[in-house]
Amino acid sequence: MSCTSCLNSSRTALRRVFLAGTVERPPSTQPRYLLAPSLQQQQHTLSNRRFFNNLDTSSRPPFPRPPQTINPRDPVLHPSAQASTHDSRSVKAHKPKGSSKGPASLPRDDAIAEVADYVVLRREDGHLTEPRPLSSVLAEAHIRDQTVVTIVLPRAGQKGGSQHPICVVLDREGYEESERRRIAEEGEREKGESKKKKGTKELEINWAIAPHDLEHKMKRFREFLGKGLRVEMLLLRKSKRKGKVFKQASPDEVEELLRRVREEAASVQGAREFKTASGVVGDKYQLFFEGPQN
Repeated sequence: MSCTSCLNSSRTALRRVFLAGTVERPPSTQPRYLLAPSLQQQQHTLSNRRFFNNLDTSSRPPFPRPPQTINPRDPVLHPSAQASTHDSRSVKAHKPKGSSKGPASLPRDDAIAEVADYVVLRREDGHLTEPRPLSSVLAEAHIRDQTVVTIVLPRAGQKGGSQHPICVVLDREGYEESERRRIAEEGEREKGESKKKKGTKELEINWAIAPHDLEHKMKRFREFLGKGLRVEMLLLRKSKRKGKVFKQASPDEVEELLRRVREEAASVQGAREFKTASGVVGDKYQLFFEGPQN
């Protein structure tokens, strides 16, 4: 016996309410939530196309495009910013071993020909030129009474930087005058540093010193002066201590000690007493000596 559904059941009633008329409707009139995803996408595409086709774009500017990235070192757009093989920032300074400080140790004018036939010149604005024949550079400098001075020598086997000596062209008279001043100032500075490095030695001697101890003190005194040092010699007498009395020097011993000290200083060639002695003879007396200054 077959089972038939009741026409007045709750399922039939709900179907009539929510799905009434959906079967006979064409797809274009179906509710949006009942359409398949492909049909929804097709409707969106058609509606967008109709909207943009009806727009009048003749009076409207085009959509802005993102700015194009420009290479700041592009040789076509910026010829002056093109990377150069002689960029001064990539130059490695190098001086020969054993050379002294300062540009005087680097070749100048005709002496440059011993190391290179081409040179790179540094202009006043700091930029470097292309390699030029040394002979033509020297000829132009000679006509203008100028000098060609090397400031950087290329290191053998270096990678990057200039492969030729970097030079500057200067006024000959002005350069030579500045070099004389520089050499003189360096000499004075080195002399002052030498004195400061050597420093000052101090010697303390009792007026009533024993002969053996005096010989030892005088030996050290001569050694200090021979090294060009300054020596501050303090002559004094020992004060009395509790329970102990020290020998006091007689006036003759005082005079003999002074004579001996100055005699030892005179035995060192070039030594002198550079400052007036101070204090009281026989009590606390200070002498100032200086060795020879080369």
